[in-house]
Amino acid sequence: MTGLRLEDGKNKSVSEILDVTIIGGSIAGLAVAFALTNAGHRVTVFEATDGKNKFERCGAFKLPPNGTLCLNRWGLKTLLDKYSHKFMKYTFYRCEDDALIGTLLLNGLLQHEAFSGQDVADYIFHESSDVWDWLYKLAVDSGVSFRPNSRVVSIDTAKSTITLHNGDEVVSDFIVGADGVNGIARSVVSGQTPDLGGNRFLTVTCTLPCDELLQDKDLATLVDDAYWVVWGGDGVQLQGQVGKRERTYIVTFGYKIPDDVVLDPSLEIFGWYDTFKLGDFKFIDYKKFHGRALKLVNLVKEASQTYSNIHVEQPVLEDLVCDDGRVVLVGDAAHGMIPGQQHNAALGFEDAGVLECLFSSVQSRHNISRLLMAYDEIRGPRIAFGVKIDLSLRDSIMLPKGPLRDQFDDFLRTSAKEHVPAQSDTDDDHLSRLWNDTLKMWLYDASEQVEDWWTKWGNLGTMRELLEHETRRTTIYIDRDISRQ
Repeated sequence: MTGLRLEDGKNKSVSEILDVTIIGGSIAGLAVAFALTNAGHRVTVFEATDGKNKFERCGAFKLPPNGTLCLNRWGLKTLLDKYSHKFMKYTFYRCEDDALIGTLLLNGLLQHEAFSGQDVADYIFHESSDVWDWLYKLAVDSGVSFRPNSRVVSIDTAKSTITLHNGDEVVSDFIVGADGVNGIARSVVSGQTPDLGGNRFLTVTCTLPCDELLQDKDLATLVDDAYWVVWGGDGVQLQGQVGKRERTYIVTFGYKIPDDVVLDPSLEIFGWYDTFKLGDFKFIDYKKFHGRALKLVNLVKEASQTYSNIHVEQPVLEDLVCDDGRVVLVGDAAHGMIPGQQHNAALGFEDAGVLECLFSSVQSRHNISRLLMAYDEIRGPRIAFGVKIDLSLRDSIMLPKGPLRDQFDDFLRTSAKEHVPAQSDTDDDHLSRLWNDTLKMWLYDASEQVEDWWTKWGNLGTMRELLEHETRRTTIYIDRDISRQ
């Protein structure tokens, strides 16, 4: 497989150096900032907070091979090898009785024939704060400018201008929205505010000392670097993994909030809070947990520091780029998934990789809209596909007792026994499709997707001629600055 690597940066055939505004210094925002600077452009990140690393509150994230591949190509492989856990085993239990359903050998799955001859990276688990630090350093070293304490209050899509809370206006060639599900960029591109009528989910994460688990003979069995442990049940999931830098155990608790629950009005939807304990959420039914799952949840309840998020499930956006072709969405702002899913971070890294490849050969500012539309054509279906896969897996883990859950558990048991995903006798079997679709997610290569797009439109020279022709056309802009309405 081909692909961009760190040493390839800033030597592309860029004829026009662009000024790019990025709203949000999230992990996805930093990735895009570095990627576009690496492609030869001037990038400024505007962050509403003080700009310091705040991702220790989010614990850690899972990064499947498609996401790890992006970080490897940006020169982070050595650090990942040193500080990340490679997932060796995925062990699944049911919450209500702590019954083992099965253990998948993930390193064995990556030897599947579908990966033969492919440039497949590792499936890893890593603390979010480290990845933020590494991407921030890459961005700074590559020349990215940062403006902390700079909250964006409006976007003029026709003029590619942002207005800050202090009244300053900043003009750039295009704007990247990396400010999350409830950020201004997503509202401007979609033409609407976040949908608050969907399913609601609570996510609580915390980091526990391994010593606390080792004091209990049952929980001590969880302190194994190779295991990613997941419990699932009716509307609940619990995940745990040993951290690598210190002897810690990182826990993520997920709970579907009942429809009739009225939430504390002080809770801002989509925000992260360190002022609430797990016990403060009175709607949680602890009878859904048993054995080690219940013991682990009790440790989370007693933890001195936890971080909580309330998320409302969002519909997939029809467009990732505004009508004027000057504002584009990445990361959480683009996919809108609840925290803790398999591909939250990976999709953001893919977004950055695609933008890097597309904007490595810009010939004129007049090409920007077409290249961003290319991004939309490449990333739109991919993000919709990724959201579907992660939601399908999450819903299978959180099924109530019944035939559907029995089918999922039998599929996992058989897959664990055979050390490969079970195959169905029917082509339309849901679980076989879920596995095949997961393979497609893991095999994604951002640079190859861009190359395929160029091939679709003819060779690079032909496409440049088309883009140069477009520079002579008159562009009509439509103002969609809903933030000022």
